[in-house]
Amino acid sequence: MNLKTQIYKPPFPWFGGKSKVAHLVWERFGDVPNYVEPFFGSGAVMFLRPHEPGTETVNDKDSFVCVAPQTRVLKENMEWINAGDIAIGDKLLAFDENNSTDYHEHSVGNHIIRHPKSYRKWRIGEVIKTEVIKLPSYRLTFEDGTKIICSENHSWLSCRNNILKKSTKGGKWIKTRFMKTPTFDGQVSRVLKLCNVVDKLNTWDAGWMGGFFDGEGHISSRRTGWKVTVTQRLGIESDRAFNILSAHGFNVRREIVKRKSSNHADIEHLHINGGMRENIRFLMTFRPERLIRNLVKEIHNKSVYGRDNVSVALVEKEYVGEQEVVAIETDCHTYIAEGLASHNCNFWRATQSDSAEVAKHADWPVNETDLLARHKWLIEQGKNGFVEKMRTDPYYFDAKIAGWWVWGICCWIGQGWCKVESQQLPHLGDQGRGINRKLPHLGDQGQGINRKLPHLGDQGQGIAEYLESLSQRLRRVRVACGDWKRVLGDSVTFKHGVTGIFLDPPYSHDERDELYSVDENIAVEVKQWAIENGNNKLLRIALCGYDTEHEMPADWSKVHWKTNGGFSNQGDGSNKNKYRETIWFSPYCLNKKQQSLF
Repeated sequence: MNLKTQIYKPPFPWFGGKSKVAHLVWERFGDVPNYVEPFFGSGAVMFLRPHEPGTETVNDKDSFVCVAPQTRVLKENMEWINAGDIAIGDKLLAFDENNSTDYHEHSVGNHIIRHPKSYRKWRIGEVIKTEVIKLPSYRLTFEDGTKIICSENHSWLSCRNNILKKSTKGGKWIKTRFMKTPTFDGQVSRVLKLCNVVDKLNTWDAGWMGGFFDGEGHISSRRTGWKVTVTQRLGIESDRAFNILSAHGFNVRREIVKRKSSNHADIEHLHINGGMRENIRFLMTFRPERLIRNLVKEIHNKSVYGRDNVSVALVEKEYVGEQEVVAIETDCHTYIAEGLASHNCNFWRATQSDSAEVAKHADWPVNETDLLARHKWLIEQGKNGFVEKMRTDPYYFDAKIAGWWVWGICCWIGQGWCKVESQQLPHLGDQGRGINRKLPHLGDQGQGINRKLPHLGDQGQGIAEYLESLSQRLRRVRVACGDWKRVLGDSVTFKHGVTGIFLDPPYSHDERDELYSVDENIAVEVKQWAIENGNNKLLRIALCGYDTEHEMPADWSKVHWKTNGGFSNQGDGSNKNKYRETIWFSPYCLNKKQQSLF
């Protein structure tokens, strides 16, 4: 089945999960081009989407990776700005986080060769948050003299070919702490260098050149990128332009076109050679504003891999301790720092980054002794700084912790998985129940990772394939990491067209006990946002909660539903909350008859 239209079962149970009503949400939303989910949880609604995904943005409350405040970052107008001066709303030159997940296949001998149908393209990224924090950092020095200070988990787009300087079109993201300086066998970490840092030239000749190209120049599209060209009659102006360009190191090809009519003077095309990197250098140096504006309009159609794309080797890596660094988050998760291809954006993070390793640790039989031991071990990891690292560095992840966590939550009954245990007395009644502790679930909903039977061979290949499919499904999803409000701005929602917004905040304090490890009373704020934006014709909003938790306007419709049981089936069966689940739909959701899912 094509990954674009495949429906995925969420990988783990989630308190308050909405798998049972996901189909109802999509009936009310319809096949919207844009979908936003500020409280991702297990992702049940998004994974059970019956349509081919469009633009999708989810929020998983983590954090960012960082660079030093003096690091120069490239803006959309081809000007450089210090990271410390960047503000929310600034537009940066960026690029696709990954190549296409659709592949061409062809045979070479007995081998099947696969390559993406399309490669990374340029993007304009909007800054949605910045923050100054202190993190363990390194000073990196590359072979071309580029130096940069960044946090230990900042990721760079590395090149697969570790020996040749010419970059490949593949590449993968690599954290700073894993990067290598040259070894005896020639292996070294290389990073895609998209451009050099060049400041505008403030001279008379540079001003004349910018105006000359603004008036007579154009940007021509090419299969591998673009090229800057100017056309002028043979004479003083074209000679002057050629001389100025040559004096600044540009390789210029002169193409003379003879006119057939004697009434028209011969003309000359001046082409700037050297590929995309040299054309970017030209735009930075002379700044023909019209050409830059035109390029920005069309840049999403241009590949970042020009004919002469280059990678640079890491030659020195020095640990500099905790440094003040700037966390920058863009809506496309990338930007360009000192000319280098840079990334900015735990279970979801580890699954995206290393699904095979997560699968290895998640593939384990249901065993009470292991369950209790891992439960205590995971709690200790939280006390020892794991949670703080996740919050302050979005590229930090631990596949073992992620695998054990998802294994445990699939075995655990009810609430309390990975929560600090309170002191309890042994249960002394009910004919020797013994110490009141959680048992591994032995019924239909406690079989471990979502699978019908335990995998008996190939070291967890079934789970590995499942998590790899989730990784592919998440590849095009924009994952924000922070406050829920940041993914509900105009530029993330209705500016992409009709938008479905699924709001499933934690239950309000008055309606819950200790259900969440991060305890915030935000349900009231979420309800207020929903009411304020409910009359936007481009927004289809679904708000979840208990029946008496939210008092919504009269033009909102609502659906009551009952959970399948699961957690609420424990004890004496008196848990009535399972009958109180409600979803409110805003006025511009698709009309359906009033429904009740009891």
